[in-house]
Amino acid sequence: MSKNRTLLYKLMFFITTIIILCMVIIYLYPKTFVIAWFKQQYKVNTSKPKMLLVSRSGVGEKEQGARILIALKRLGINARVVRAFEKDSIYNKFISDRALLAAETMQPDFILTLERGVPPLSHIAPNYLVLDQSSRNYIHLDANNNPTLINSAHYEFASLLPSFKEIDLVKKAYEANGRIYTGFNWIPTVQRTSFKAQLPEKLFYPGGDVSDDTRSKQKYIDVFKKLDQTGYFEVYGRADRWLHTPKSFRGSIPFDGKSMLKINNKAGVTLIFHAKDHLDHGIPTGRIFEAASANTVIISDRNQYVIDNFGDNVLYIDVAQDAAAIFSQIDQHMQWIFAHPQQARQMAERCHAIFMQHFTLEQQLQQLLAIAL
Repeated sequence: MSKNRTLLYKLMFFITTIIILCMVIIYLYPKTFVIAWFKQQYKVNTSKPKMLLVSRSGVGEKEQGARILIALKRLGINARVVRAFEKDSIYNKFISDRALLAAETMQPDFILTLERGVPPLSHIAPNYLVLDQSSRNYIHLDANNNPTLINSAHYEFASLLPSFKEIDLVKKAYEANGRIYTGFNWIPTVQRTSFKAQLPEKLFYPGGDVSDDTRSKQKYIDVFKKLDQTGYFEVYGRADRWLHTPKSFRGSIPFDGKSMLKINNKAGVTLIFHAKDHLDHGIPTGRIFEAASANTVIISDRNQYVIDNFGDNVLYIDVAQDAAAIFSQIDQHMQWIFAHPQQARQMAERCHAIFMQHFTLEQQLQQLLAIAL
């Protein structure tokens, strides 16, 4: 007994000494420790192709990053995510350029960047940049309508993947600079799924931050207030942004690439509102692909991309009207869905089939792999 006790004391002393020593090192050399900890996440030893995803720290970007990792794993690609700009991160104090350090450590076969403000890392590996929102953020037209890229650093990427329709302008600007353009249109889509259409019971709205200059306006807030009184509305996002829907707010959803789709599927119906930029330029929000992948009945504003690709399998609303009229349209659709659940589920199934045939994230990433590897 005495010997066992002595051994136990020695072991406890050893463990305590190690803990104290580690704390002293962290206290005296925090930068060294933080950098070593950061780099450890990007040390990837594998014979498989490697990709580094450079993203922002926003809600949508975190979810998109998780989905891309899921899809890449299915395709046999070993991937890591680095968030270039993240507030309140311990790394901010000690690492000046997280994307660069991650790339140098990982030595990926190629890099996909979702944040236009991040400088190209093409000296490390072929670097592809997604151009979100509208072409006016990236393209300047001279008096003769000849396009040039506003940010000259964008010429240094291996190629550009615009989310907007004017890909011909990107190609022309890129090739006028002596580069060969190999890009394609990028959409904020989702990995393939096997969800079955559920009995439509709730109207799911992935509200998030609602910080854009369209959906945060008073008209939309009034619509949400009216929906809050229906008993069938469910909204998710940041609590401080949804104080006007106390009966319907259900909290936040983990950014794991799966939870949102499961909750969406369980509700059975999805509401989609686009920002003005989306509506003006026919650019889809990623919500249409989430809803279709979750196999839900979709109620959407009249975004031209949705109309062109999903047709009359979606129930549409006119958001040019006032709040009362917008709410009335939504409620009429919901009453029809409740009265005709089987017809509504068939619409959901057709949208899911369109998604699976044309819009899965795996299909899009295979396009990227074809030019990157």
